[in-house]
Amino acid sequence: MRVSRRDRPGFAPESALSPPNGGIPAGQLEITGLRCETTLGVAPEERVAPRQVSVDIKIALDLAAAAESDALADTVDWAALCEALRTLARQSSFLLAESLCGALLDATLGFDERIIEAEVAVHKTGALPGGADAAVRLRRANVSCGGSTPGRAFHGGACHKRNGKSQQLFPLHRIP
Repeated sequence: MRVSRRDRPGFAPESALSPPNGGIPAGQLEITGLRCETTLGVAPEERVAPRQVSVDIKIALDLAAAAESDALADTVDWAALCEALRTLARQSSFLLAESLCGALLDATLGFDERIIEAEVAVHKTGALPGGADAAVRLRRANVSCGGSTPGRAFHGGACHKRNGKSQQLFPLHRIP
């Protein structure tokens, strides 16, 4: 007997970044390969000078108004978000890529109240022996929608504001 992924214990439904069938399509913005300078690393030689990391960002939000109006005011200003994240990275110092990723995720979620959920990945080139790269990826629903707490990762779950009220789109499932 074949067991589907959905029948396995601990399976969580898709998130707002890829809504399940019948869900309210949130829409998604993606920024890939954003280059940021920051001081990152545990080893003393990594703390001497800033290094370049690459950042990928996925943002779930309702894009219907922007698709219809063709107005920047109806969506997230990508350039302004990128500049805010680059400034945060440049003005900060982190021991772990996980901490940098968390700070960038928090900044992304706080950038615009229309953001339902975000995912941020930080790629640290040459981080491992043999010149291998390492990456950290975090995803979280926006806490302003309720149901999540700062610093806790969730899979699934997102909310949408209608008539000024937050409405949950998908149930939240805590990642163990």
